[in-house]
Amino acid sequence: MSRQLRFAGIAGILSVILGIPEIYFETIKINQPLGMELATLYILTLFLSMILYVVVCSGFVTLAKKTQNVPLHVSSYILMILSIGYFLYMLLSLTIVDIHAVLNVLIAVLMLVFVGAANIPFGIGILQLGPRFGSLATWLGALEIISGISLLSVIFSFIGILLIIPVAILGSILLFRAAGSFDVKHK
Repeated sequence: MSRQLRFAGIAGILSVILGIPEIYFETIKINQPLGMELATLYILTLFLSMILYVVVCSGFVTLAKKTQNVPLHVSSYILMILSIGYFLYMLLSLTIVDIHAVLNVLIAVLMLVFVGAANIPFGIGILQLGPRFGSLATWLGALEIISGISLLSVIFSFIGILLIIPVAILGSILLFRAAGSFDVKHK
């Protein structure tokens, strides 16, 4: 189990690093259509991001099972499903150029709302880890809830987007700390 948690922590760090080319491609995509080569790299980047995020969420599933944390367990699975849905949406938006602008905005807003709604119980589940992991779990849980509320509001979604990197880093640290905590207990 400790190995799974460490692996998930590493995936979290890699997903932060992979966010740099993802932002680059998103910026280019706003200004001009991506050529075949850039589109291929963008799809590969999105696919890797999705895989890494699923691995991170599976680490939280493992942690939730070990600590019998139902909100964390359920919301981790929901976030995995939403990650796959986001990847499919982004893939469709690249391949179907004629997606109506209103439909595109509607799908983007629905993704914000669904992710925001899932982040709130995820944050509550992380907060419940406070007695075991201290202020790290408290800060991470609070940031997840703030992120969830801001995404759910749609109007303040930029706050949730700004919190992605600190939340990912703190989440990785929590997974590493959990791995170390369970290593000590099994020695």
